[in-house]
Amino acid sequence: MKYNKFSYLGILELCKEHFEEILLRKDISHILEHRDIRFINPMGKFDYTQFGNFYFDERGVMMLITDERKYTSYHRPDIFTNSLLSTVPVIFAGVETRMKDNSLRKIFTGDVVSYKCYTSFVRYFSDTGIPGLAGDNAEILFDEKDDIHKEGTVFSGISKRLYDTFDIWDLYWPTEQFHPYGMRREEVIEKAQQSIKEPSFIDGKPEVKKMRKRMYNKKEVESQHVIKDDDILVNFIIEHPDDDFDEGPWLELVDDDFADNTINKRYDITIKEEDFNTENIKKHIDEFSLMAHKHPETNYVFCDFVETLNISKNMRHEFAMTFWDCYKYNLNNVILPYWLLIYLIVVDGIGND
Repeated sequence: MKYNKFSYLGILELCKEHFEEILLRKDISHILEHRDIRFINPMGKFDYTQFGNFYFDERGVMMLITDERKYTSYHRPDIFTNSLLSTVPVIFAGVETRMKDNSLRKIFTGDVVSYKCYTSFVRYFSDTGIPGLAGDNAEILFDEKDDIHKEGTVFSGISKRLYDTFDIWDLYWPTEQFHPYGMRREEVIEKAQQSIKEPSFIDGKPEVKKMRKRMYNKKEVESQHVIKDDDILVNFIIEHPDDDFDEGPWLELVDDDFADNTINKRYDITIKEEDFNTENIKKHIDEFSLMAHKHPETNYVFCDFVETLNISKNMRHEFAMTFWDCYKYNLNNVILPYWLLIYLIVVDGIGND
C-alpha cells in the first residue's frame, strides 16, 4: 500500500481493494482495527461509522451505506439499487487515532491540537502508525507522555460543495509556524474552536429535507389536497379471467378514492385474480418499494383499496403488513392511506415495548 492505511488516501485505497466485500455487506471493520470513522452527515452534523459501511465515488466523495431511517430522505440511487439500503453522500472527517487529549477527549485525524510549542491539524503520514501534527515537509509525531490539547477541528468554514466533489486539501489551513503567509497560532485556535462540537459552513448550514406527510385521509382526498402535479398514483389492477365469452381477461381498477379524478401519472400493480393473496401482494409491494427507493425525487400516492376489495376489519392487519418493509425502511416518498399506516405504526410500537 502506498499510503498509511489510516489516512484519507489510505482508506480510499482500502475501499477500492475491498470493494467486493463492501458490496456484499461483509463485516470488515477489523481492517481498520474497528476504529470509528468520522463524517459530516447531510444535516451538517458529525456522525460515525466503521470501515465497510462506505465507499468513495469517482469524485472522491464518501458514500455512506446505511439503513438508518434518518438518512432515507438523502438517498442517492447508486450501487445498491436492488436493496432498501441508502447510499448517502457525506463529507469524510477523519479516523479515530486511539489517542486522547489532556481532557480525555478522543482525537481524530482532522482535529486541531496544541502539542509542545505547535498548533496544527492531526494526520497520519509516516509508516510508524503514530499520528502527528502536520508540519512543513515533516511530521511532529505524538508521544503519549506529553500533553496534547484538542482545540477543535479543521471543519470550520467548509463548503457544502464537498458533498459533491471532495478534495481533502480543501480542508486544511496553512499555519504561520510552517508557512510564511499562514495563519497565526491564535487565529488557528479561534477558527478550530468554532467547529469543536459540530462543523460550520461558509455557505450556510445544510437544510434538513422536509418530507411530505406519509398518510392521507378521505377528507383530504375530497378537498383535493393529496395529489400534487408531479405525484404518481399507485393502483392495484386485478386481472380476471373471462371464460364465458372467451375474449381474454378483463382488468379491474382497485381504487376507493381517486378513480373519478383526472390523474396524469399512474403506476399499476397488476395481479392475477387467482394470485391475489397477501403473500403475492407482499412480493409486488416489495418490488414497488425498490422502484420507489430508486426514485427518491418522486412521490407515490398509494390508492386505498379496503372498500373496493371489501376487506373486513379482521383482515386489515394482514393486508397492512404487506407494506411492512416499505414502512420499516421509512420510504418518505410513499404516501399511504391513513388506516394502513396507523396499523403499521401500532405494530412497530408494540414491537419496541
